[in-house]
Amino acid sequence: MTPADLSQALNHYQAALSDWSRRRADVPRGAVEQQGLTVLRAREALQAALERSPIPDVYSLRRLQWLDHFLLLQANALARVVDFRRYRQSLFPPADHWWWRLDSHLPRHRQDRCDWLFRGAGVLLWTVGLGLLGDISRRFFLGGPGVAGVSAIAFSGLLTLLNARSELTAAGRAGFDHLLESLRVPQKWQYEAKLGATGLLSMFLLSFWLSLPTLSNLYNQWGNRAGRLGSAVQNYQRAIGLNPDNVDAHYNIGVLYEDLQQLEQAETHYRIAMQGNVPEAYNNLGRLYLQPPDPNPAAAVVLLSVGLELTESQEKALKEDNSFFATRYTLFKNLGWARLHQARYPDAERPLKAAIGILQRPEAEAQISNPASAHCLLAQVLEAQGDETALASWRSCYQLGRSANLDEDTWMFQACQRLKEKNLPCPHP
Repeated sequence: MTPADLSQALNHYQAALSDWSRRRADVPRGAVEQQGLTVLRAREALQAALERSPIPDVYSLRRLQWLDHFLLLQANALARVVDFRRYRQSLFPPADHWWWRLDSHLPRHRQDRCDWLFRGAGVLLWTVGLGLLGDISRRFFLGGPGVAGVSAIAFSGLLTLLNARSELTAAGRAGFDHLLESLRVPQKWQYEAKLGATGLLSMFLLSFWLSLPTLSNLYNQWGNRAGRLGSAVQNYQRAIGLNPDNVDAHYNIGVLYEDLQQLEQAETHYRIAMQGNVPEAYNNLGRLYLQPPDPNPAAAVVLLSVGLELTESQEKALKEDNSFFATRYTLFKNLGWARLHQARYPDAERPLKAAIGILQRPEAEAQISNPASAHCLLAQVLEAQGDETALASWRSCYQLGRSANLDEDTWMFQACQRLKEKNLPCPHP
């Protein structure tokens, strides 16, 4: 090959670069890509001429060096319109044909110098997402996950696994790169795209994690509606597992444990519910302190008094929940019972009469299931003081009592005995 042929290849290369530098902004993308490919083909043809020609003269060498330098300066602009990766997959150019790898020279560009930052941020977000998934899974499994919990964990875990595979394995990275290419995402934006995908996953997991208290409330409601004791306990346990601060769930499961005579567990959950200022928890724990064999009426008085104060400050919320009168009634009734244990009869009489006063309110009737209890306790207080009006209270105790209530069944027997002593009938209520 003659020097003239090399000079002609250099001229063609220079002309292609000149046309490229004069490209217009309003030209369609396809035409601009064609101009870029013309430059690359001209450089490929020049390389073929160099390989077939003797050593170029000094002028040709300097000219070649200047033209190649100009081509390198165009790397960023060419990468916007030419998909170098696809052309490399089609042409398989030798490693020294650097013009087909101009996209690898883009780190000189300011934005690409930040690729390490995007990679680091992606790994950080993935780590945060993995930590959130671990906490979500732990909370679900604390109370037994159930079908809904397993589904949520499986879905979140699958997303995290796919994201981890795309970040940490060669096959995963290649697959994700192929996906980005099919979506025509330029290579220089691929790290940003990966960071965006990881960020979306982390946001999903964070949103899911923040919604756990709402899911906890949902499980608590399912427990309230459960027809079977075992299902109710499981739902309350799941509610507590998802949100250990769900005081309503702690109170509800405490009631179930008390019904099952698992009093230590009931007391534990009542105490947790008390931290959330649940007046019913104060009432139930105070009532437990009045049970044999070792009643503690002094401790019960403290709890019941605090519970009454809470009902005053929470009156609006309790009325909206249709539990205000029932809660006030049981607190007054149990406070009178505690004072009866202490043999402080005048102090017992006042809260018991307050409880009976609540019974006279029409709106309270539907809320209170044990109206006889206050009458039965007041009868005992009046009798201990030698008050003859105790008989009327015994009569109300017997007439309103229910044998299904263990305490009332005992007091009804006492009431019948007192009525018989006065030659009064006590027919089956």
